[in-house]
Amino acid sequence: MWKNSSLRCLLALAILCLRSLIYSQEIGSLGHAQNLKCVTHNLRKMICTWDVSSKGRRGQTDFCYTTNDLSPPVCFKTKEKRVEIPVPESSTTLTITTNSISGTAFATKEFEIHKKDISFIPLAPHILSLTPDFSTSTLNMKWSDNGSVFPYGLDAFWQIEILRKEAMEKVTQVTYYSKLTHEDIILSWNWTSDMPLECTSHYVKIRCYFNVTQFVGPKDWSDWSPVEEVPGKDTEPNGSGVFPQDTVVAVGSDVTICCVHEEGQQIQRMTYGSEIYPMIHLSSRSSAIRVLNASASDTSGTNVVCILSEDGMDGTVLFVGYAPDIPQNLSCETSNFLVIKCTWKPGRPSGLYGKRRTNYSLFERISGKNVSCEINEMNRERVCGFPVLADQKTYDFVLGVSNPIGQTESSLLVDLTQRVHPKTPEKLTVSGNSSTTVHLRWFINGSFAGIRLLCQIEISSGHYEQKLHNVSMPGGKFSTYTAQLNALHPYTKYQLRVRCSAADHFWRWSGWSRIEEHTTLEAPPARGPDIWRERSPSGKSLKIFWKPLSLSEANGKIVSHEVSCYLLETPLEYKEVTEPSNSTEIKLGKNDCVISVVAKNHAGSSPPSRITSVELPSDNVRTDRAMAMGNGIYISWNSYPNMTCGYIVKWCHSSGSEPCSVDWQKFPSNTTDAVIKS
Repeated sequence: MWKNSSLRCLLALAILCLRSLIYSQEIGSLGHAQNLKCVTHNLRKMICTWDVSSKGRRGQTDFCYTTNDLSPPVCFKTKEKRVEIPVPESSTTLTITTNSISGTAFATKEFEIHKKDISFIPLAPHILSLTPDFSTSTLNMKWSDNGSVFPYGLDAFWQIEILRKEAMEKVTQVTYYSKLTHEDIILSWNWTSDMPLECTSHYVKIRCYFNVTQFVGPKDWSDWSPVEEVPGKDTEPNGSGVFPQDTVVAVGSDVTICCVHEEGQQIQRMTYGSEIYPMIHLSSRSSAIRVLNASASDTSGTNVVCILSEDGMDGTVLFVGYAPDIPQNLSCETSNFLVIKCTWKPGRPSGLYGKRRTNYSLFERISGKNVSCEINEMNRERVCGFPVLADQKTYDFVLGVSNPIGQTESSLLVDLTQRVHPKTPEKLTVSGNSSTTVHLRWFINGSFAGIRLLCQIEISSGHYEQKLHNVSMPGGKFSTYTAQLNALHPYTKYQLRVRCSAADHFWRWSGWSRIEEHTTLEAPPARGPDIWRERSPSGKSLKIFWKPLSLSEANGKIVSHEVSCYLLETPLEYKEVTEPSNSTEIKLGKNDCVISVVAKNHAGSSPPSRITSVELPSDNVRTDRAMAMGNGIYISWNSYPNMTCGYIVKWCHSSGSEPCSVDWQKFPSNTTDAVIKS
């Protein structure tokens, strides 16, 4: 029994050792992580991948990484053989531990990754849109540069490949350049095909390369984007036709024209004008011809005919002409600050008519505004209007000229405030309820809110010389303006008219408005009349004389004069003498008084003129000389030292048979001679 028991123990021990040996061999066959590769797509994060030389089942992987400035290590578990971690500043240490299915670690590998070991490969671009313009055979592609994830100012290169036909034959490959701005920018690229897009399918794909000079690792192009397709008419079930349809090309152009037919048909031949051209096979349903150095067609164009089997036929028309000429003598101005009128002379005719005629447009660079010009082909001079823009006085015009063949332009820089010629003022009205002031109101067809206006008012009357009155005012939004004239003469008939221009930069006056007449109201006479008195020989009465006031002093029509006689503020006599009398007589008896004369019109009374009835002694004032002269009588007198108020020289006009007409003139106290004019 003992021996058997010993044998049994030895046998059990052998089996245990064998199992341990088998497990140890299995462990040894599980290799460490290998072929570690790290790639960054955005310079911030990198994706690291590796292989494990194991054919058996395994559990999760423990992954740790650390850098010089990161302590302690960052660790996590992953079931995949790839991780995404930050790109290190210089280097990083990676520790990859492979675990068994039961979670026991059986292989650990440490890697030292330097920045030069990391590859930079941008992600493949994504085409946002691929839009065909069949009328011009142009493809427009838009994509995002994803610049927000990259540093500012990186040079970006975009490789774009164009393919054609079902077999995707390469047509061209171009490189587009841009700069990243740390923002997501939508980029746009146009490509014009030498073949109408309807003829066959076109394909586009794109990839990118970013020149990160400070990145020391390998750099490479991204993968190609998914291919975007613009299907041709030959892919549509019922697609057919001759393309391009009724197009216009320049003289000397090379033109590709294709014929697309339905399934079951065949193209027999294609002609351009009267000539049969060799055909180029594009697909089972599409063929083309190539017209080289096309000559000018007549106004109805050149016919292109596609002859099909079973007496089928299709076709188009090709118009061959010339590009427009450069406009000449471009000039712009405004008459109302609502519209800028630009004029020019056309150049050589293009030979295209109807919907293919030459079109004109005015583009203003500062505002970016563009207007189309309605042109009358019958006029030699072309005219186009452009709206005046708020808060803009300088206009940088580009007159664009285009037709389906080409385009040209002419430019002009205009300071509109220096090219203003207002229209003639309208609806002028003059009003006033005053003897010296009137109000004028007028309208100008336009809005001058951006400038000041200088308006000139012409003032005319029969009694005074013509005057011009300038008034500056801000331009009105509603184009109605007012002005006030002061210091006018009372009871005067005026003729008024107005014209306007720009105030700060005079260019040209508007036309004169129509004339409006206005008569100012009367005002009280400006002063009392010049008066004199003569006592009768008996001394019992006094004759009062006064001189008529001038027009500028009367301020209206004098209707009467009030004559009063006062003694110590007590009225002794009062008379109102109507026009045209210029004298009256009052009874004094043996009394003396102060005489007052007041001139009256419909507006009121003048200040009183006063004189005493008492005659001052004048025996000491003697005439020294009296001598006739050509224009009057020269007299002189001796100076009287006690004279303070002045002298009065009185004379009488006499024609012999008529009563003597008294006249007089006052002189200051320092005067000793005068010329009396009759």
